[in-house]
This record gives sequence, structure tokens and C-alpha cells, in this order.
Amino acid sequence: MRAAMAAIMCIWAGTAAAQPVLDPSLLPATASDRVRAVYRDNFLTNNLPRAIATDGKDAVGWAAGQKSIEEARAKALEFCASKGSTPCQIYAENLQIVWPGKSAPPPAPGPASLGSGTGYDFIPDERYIWHGPQSARGLIVWGHGFDRAKNARGIQPPSFLRPLNNAGYDVVRFDRDENWDGNIDLVVSWLRDGLIKFRQMGWKQIVNAGQSRGGINVLNTLKTPGLFEIGITTSAANTGTDSGWIATRGETYLYNLIQDVPKQSTRLMYIQFQDDPFAGDEDRRADRIRNMLGPKLGQVVLIDRPDGFKGHGAGATAAFGTKFGACILHFVMDANAPTNCDR
Repeated sequence: MRAAMAAIMCIWAGTAAAQPVLDPSLLPATASDRVRAVYRDNFLTNNLPRAIATDGKDAVGWAAGQKSIEEARAKALEFCASKGSTPCQIYAENLQIVWPGKSAPPPAPGPASLGSGTGYDFIPDERYIWHGPQSARGLIVWGHGFDRAKNARGIQPPSFLRPLNNAGYDVVRFDRDENWDGNIDLVVSWLRDGLIKFRQMGWKQIVNAGQSRGGINVLNTLKTPGLFEIGITTSAANTGTDSGWIATRGETYLYNLIQDVPKQSTRLMYIQFQDDPFAGDEDRRADRIRNMLGPKLGQVVLIDRPDGFKGHGAGATAAFGTKFGACILHFVMDANAPTNCDR
């Protein structure tokens, strides 16, 4: 992990100057290499709310993904204080540096929306750094799962996208109204039109990603080659909150979907987890993705039921982002992309 994150820092170098919060060299000159490594490998790769505290020497504490920034600050300070003998204070929180004499405001937010209609909106997520189409390395369009409880819209995209954002990729949420989300063909048409528009706006590379129903939407857009360069799906499923026979129906849907995908250069990372009630027969899914879809695409890489991760929402956990974020970044950015993320 340390070697992978060091490589990521080389990629981040082009964006750090414009975004001070990304630059560990701005930490106090007296801060140890260990403090800088924790800042780089932990604080910068985790989701908001987040905070990191240090004594300016070797003591450091951080917290991320908390309920509030106040809670993140308190936990960071408490952990830092337990590691050193001199007082700790917050160095950075969320997307800004707050250390006295080195403070730097958060970057300017993106636009409120990149396009909307009845039932959907493409929203730049304000918890991620915004670069803009002319400066960004690319654009990530993230689609949430189907949710009858109306809680999916506005949820922060997963932390495994954080290294890509740090490397210069913009992050946009494809938020859908649950009252319309059951019409997959219609929703996919909204996504298709959005991807075409974003290409016209000037992003150099487009990453189409999503979880559950969002992942199924990604697979459906493979039917139109050229919309995006990279697809990422986690726990792809076209069902909602029911299990049983609906998971079997989802298997048939996935099989027919794969049959309809034409040959193209698009690359895909397909991620599935153990004990996912909406995954159907996961061995059969893995086989179909590799052997039926694989020959049609430029490359297919599976993260297939990794040890220690279970359930439909495992891809949204901080632990998954910590373990696989570096590999996902290299899959997106490298000409010689990894063939697996197990090593």
C-alpha cells in the first residue's frame, strides 16, 4: 500500500500546486515523515467530514466519515493527544487547511448542476474538489442504487473515488427520483444523453461508475460504444429491496444485457461481494462477465468477492476504499492497467 500511495503522489503532483490541501509538503517543516505519510495515505483518501490534527512534530490523529465536522475534529484531537506530549491542533479539515499561518480556503465549488430534467439531476458533489472540464484529467459520473426510502439522492460517492479526485478527476452524481427510477430504459436514456453532453463540454476522459442499479445503468450504456472510456460497477443489480425470485429474474436480465453489448474499446472494472442478496449466482456472474462480456471490451478486470468484504454495500465502506482505491486509480489512469487488484 505504501508503494502504491507513493506512486499516486507522483500523479497528484500536477494538482497539488493548485489545491493546497493535497500537498503534504505544506505541513509544518518540523512535522515528521510519518505525519506526512498519514496525511497522504489516510486523511486525503477518506471521505468527509474529516479532520487531521498534529503537534507539528511526530504526533498525529485523524478521523473521517463522521456524522459532523465537530465530531471529526474531536476524534482527531483526542487521538493525536494520546500520541504526544505537546498540544495538538487541527491542521486540515474537509477540503481546507486551517493551521495558523498556513491556512488555505477550500477550492471553489463546481456549478450547482450540469443538467436536469423531470426525475433526474447531474450534480457536481461539493464534498469533492472541482477542477472543471478544461483543467480536469477526466470526469467521473457516479450513479447511486435504487432506493424506495428516498435516501440515495445526495449520498456522498464512495471513498474509492477519492484518489481519482485528488489526481484531477471531477465527480458528478447522477441523482434520480425513486418514482422514475423503476423505468430502466428511460433512466439509461438520461444517462446516455448526459454522457454525450459531458463529452461535448470538454472532459478528456469519462468514467461511468455506479452501485447496484447505478451499476446496471453503466452496463446498459455499454450498448452505445464511445460514450465513456472506463466503466466501474459495484454490486450491479436491477432489483430493488426484494430478494428471492427477483434475484433470479435479475440473472436473466444481466444475461440478456451482456448478449446485447457490441464489441468496443471501453474498459470495465466489475466488483462484486460475498453474501450479496441481489447478486444471484455469483460464480455464474463472474464467468459471464469474464467470458461473455470480456471478449467484447478493451479490458475487463474483476474484483471478485474479496476477503473481508460482505454485503450489497461493501463497496461504499472506507475499508474498501483504503484497500482498493490505489488499484482502481491505476486501472483508470494507466496505459498498462492492472489485470487484477489482489496483489
